Amino acid sequence: MLKQTVFKLHFTGPLHIGKGLGEAYDTTDSLLHSDTISGFIASLFCLKNNDGNDVLDFMQSYRVSSAFPFYRSNYFLPLPVSATEILNVLDTEKPKAGKMIKKIEYVPLNGWKKLATGQALDVKKEKLSPCGKILFPEDVEAVSVFKDNLEQRVSVSRDGESDAVPFYFEKRYFVKDGGLYFFCEASPEVTDRIEEILMFGQGIGIGTDKSVGNGQYEVTRDTIEMEWTTEEADRYQLISLYCPQKEELINVEMEKNDYQLVKRGGFIAGTTLDKFRHLRKKSVYMFTEGSIFRSHKPIGKIENVRPQWNDELLHPVYRDGRAFCLPVKI
Repeated sequence: MLKQTVFKLHFTGPLHIGKGLGEAYDTTDSLLHSDTISGFIASLFCLKNNDGNDVLDFMQSYRVSSAFPFYRSNYFLPLPVSATEILNVLDTEKPKAGKMIKKIEYVPLNGWKKLATGQALDVKKEKLSPCGKILFPEDVEAVSVFKDNLEQRVSVSRDGESDAVPFYFEKRYFVKDGGLYFFCEASPEVTDRIEEILMFGQGIGIGTDKSVGNGQYEVTRDTIEMEWTTEEADRYQLISLYCPQKEELINVEMEKNDYQLVKRGGFIAGTTLDKFRHLRKKSVYMFTEGSIFRSHKPIGKIENVRPQWNDELLHPVYRDGRAFCLPVKI
């Protein structure tokens, strides 16, 4: 039996997760990715200690997943990339069933365990959330864990000479008993420290527009029991982003794997020096959550994405691309 520590974020206000696309605020990212969570923890570590000299050592002492929805005591995991073929929509014609399957992003923990061992999973229409993205367990009523709301804003120039420019800003609201959770792998001492850091960050918030209350949360800690250990499997599903080390991809048969890629970039938002916040981090491509690796066990690396900038005050900027994966048999 494998026990995994999870941290649950109960959001007390709306959340906007930027996509690193500059001024594109009209859509929030659908996932709070592992590199964002790790960077948030590292940023709070520096802020709390008023010192960033040991931040890389601290980051290397833990490993986190991306954040996924929870509702009450029910946890949901991302659908494995290759699992759509073993989803069986009941009492629905094939064309409609195919469209429903394309929408599903998350399955309950017990459903994921079936898929992870190659067993077919039955899908009932009434067990899908209203948006069709989350499949609920048989004994739980399907509800909307979150709702997205688009509001209009106006950008006014500082000098007052340019015309005001309207734009849209999307916010995600979570229901009272719902939120996001992520896995954390660390020693008991470091796990306690991370909990303390996350509690410190409750009033600061995560994501975009924190200055007006977005992204604020209350954190709780829990344990999830998995039914088998990584030593029993030779295949793995990512539940984080993954930036491989060069040596990991030498002589690797990538055709054995099912994966998707995402480009990660964005501005240096975590710095305490305002003069660097307009700078864009170097972009990197990563393997996404849900990807299945049969060629090797993903490990990953922490990459310094500091842009080239002639100022010695600009510190290293770390993006955490270490893999957090679960064993599968598909």
